[in-house]
Amino acid sequence: MFLSWLNNPENYIPATEATKLRRFSPSKIIIFVLKWMGGYITMGIIVLLLLMKRLIKKEYNLLAYYPFSQLLIIFIISFVWTMLLTFVLPTGADMFRGIRYAILSLELVFGYIFYENIHSQSKQKANTYKWIFTGIISVIIILHISNSLPSPFIEAPNGELTPMEVIGTKWVLEKGERNGIFGISTTTINGIFASILGASAELPKVTYVGDHFENLFNKKTPSRSYIWVSQVDKSMYLELWNETQRFTLIDFVKIYESKEINLVYCNEELSIHNMEGLQ
Repeated sequence: MFLSWLNNPENYIPATEATKLRRFSPSKIIIFVLKWMGGYITMGIIVLLLLMKRLIKKEYNLLAYYPFSQLLIIFIISFVWTMLLTFVLPTGADMFRGIRYAILSLELVFGYIFYENIHSQSKQKANTYKWIFTGIISVIIILHISNSLPSPFIEAPNGELTPMEVIGTKWVLEKGERNGIFGISTTTINGIFASILGASAELPKVTYVGDHFENLFNKKTPSRSYIWVSQVDKSMYLELWNETQRFTLIDFVKIYESKEINLVYCNEELSIHNMEGLQ
């Protein structure tokens, strides 16, 4: 009964469903900004205070100060363009990644302001400013790294996963069995499960194929087992490891060509195969 359900194409999730953009409520966006961009918000406030100080003293006209104006224009354009790609156009990419990259250009503005302040102060004041700004920058970098690289080890979902990988994983967790899962690479599948189930949840038991697929084609796998193949796996095996000859290419091709392994789910970045015929 279960296998007949798997073999029915009507039960598959089409790729068009997997590519739909995720929508976020205003409250979630505000929480995201405060949590993931706290360091950059602090940095932006400092930049504005320094800029206001100079404008009040009329040391220079912002519009006439071309280097700073150019940096500011570059930041605004890059930020608006990234927001357009993230929220309007269906890129299929993770929204968190794009926003963080856009905010990085603010560091150029901050660095230029820092440089100008150091050179405009007396030597004694310059040393004081130097240590103050160095400490602030260090705190900002630590906050940014700790939030930009989430993983199950810090009890947070992996922000580098794509919506298509998440939807594909939800499909097999809801429709299939959690036991008897084969993964090509440990990093990809652990990150996916942690993102779906949460870091505190008990992750499904996974058997990893390894470089040479020794545990996949030995005729001992359960008939209801699944094998995950993500876009990262394909790139790693077919492009990187194939060039270094770390494994036999024909083994990877078997996943797609073997009549004993059935494709039960596929979108642009994740495919799931049922190993019914290996029994």
